[in-house]
Parts: sequence; structure tokens; C-alpha cells
Amino acid sequence: MGFPKTDLIEAQFKCIELLLEGHKMKYIEDEIGYGRKTIWEWKTKNKLFIAEMDRRKRDISEFLTRSANKRFEKLQDTAIDVLAELLSDSKNDNVRMETAKEILNRNIGKIANKLEVTEKEYTEENNAELFEGIDKWDEDTKE
Repeated sequence: MGFPKTDLIEAQFKCIELLLEGHKMKYIEDEIGYGRKTIWEWKTKNKLFIAEMDRRKRDISEFLTRSANKRFEKLQDTAIDVLAELLSDSKNDNVRMETAKEILNRNIGKIANKLEVTEKEYTEENNAELFEGIDKWDEDTKE
């Protein structure tokens, strides 16, 4: 594998790669042909080594974030389908009401930590809250 052209030597690039992969120091020493003291000096005093290590850590972090975001995007469709199914197919009014509230809250930016379903009966007063939420959401989307 070729390494980028900088003032670092190939052993330093290999060392960074092995460190980030989580290998034990003895293994890294054997692989690159340099001792623990040299590796420690690179990690603590060599500005180019430190900068390259930081750049690689950032690249890994950005890759992991992008990967996680892609997985969440794929799961969103499934989650929406589940909510839609609960909203339309549930025989339990409480489940349908809580699902509707959850959908409305997320559309206006209010995200709950958890969705709780209780057994309380909904009255006209409770339903009025839902319709107020629908009206507010409707008004907000027109703006």
C-alpha cells in the first residue's frame, strides 16, 4: 500500500495505521522495526506524526458518522411504516392517539424520549388536544 508523500517515513504511516487498528505495542514494534521509545517520541513530539494521526482519526470518525447516518436513513422508512400501521390498523384508540401525537410532535420538532402508551380513555377534552396539535401543525406548515 502506498502512503501519501510527506516528511513521514513509511514506518510511521504503518505505525499510525496499526495504532488506530488497536494493535498491542509489541506487535507494532515487530511490524515496523522501531522500539517503544521511538514510537512514544513520534506520538508525543513529532508534529507531522501527530497531525497525520489526528487526520486519520477525523477520517475514521467522519466515515463512521456517514455510515450511521445512512443506516438511520434506511430505518426511517421502516419506522414511518410502523407508525402508519399503528395509526391505521390498531384496534386500541389509545395506541392510535399516542401514535398520532408522536407523528405530529416530530413534525413540529418536538421529539419525545420515549413513546408511552397508557390505558386511559380519551374523552372529547383529550381529543381536543390532538385537534389543537393538528391545527397548529397545519398553521406552521402554511407559513
